[in-house]
Amino acid sequence: MDSIPPIDILEALEPGQIEAARTLFQEYADQLGIDLCFQGFEAELAALPGDYVAPRGALLLALVDGAVAGCCALRPLDDVDYANAAEMKRLYVRKAFRGFGLGRRLSEAILESARQMDYDCVLLDTLD
Repeated sequence: MDSIPPIDILEALEPGQIEAARTLFQEYADQLGIDLCFQGFEAELAALPGDYVAPRGALLLALVDGAVAGCCALRPLDDVDYANAAEMKRLYVRKAFRGFGLGRRLSEAILESARQMDYDCVLLDTLD
């Protein structure tokens, strides 16, 4: 049985980490096969980390054996019917790294970030 390689989840704070997140966001968008212009995606990419920074946001990277493998982000969501809400965004794992449970690990880590920021709820919007 193959062992699972070392997995690290970290907050993207350094310029190289932000650039890695930008690359992952673009890969995510490319694989969707739809234009995300309605979400202001190009402006979001240009402004990273943008809304995804503390104290009200987070931008996480997953590393597998040191290689950038996935990402997940959290941002405040002020224009909804829920008070003190956040939105989980851009959960993506590169195809080569799927099957290690990274999506679950990133989701759990972003929800823990939301708890630490005292959000009352976290929303997730899907394109389906």
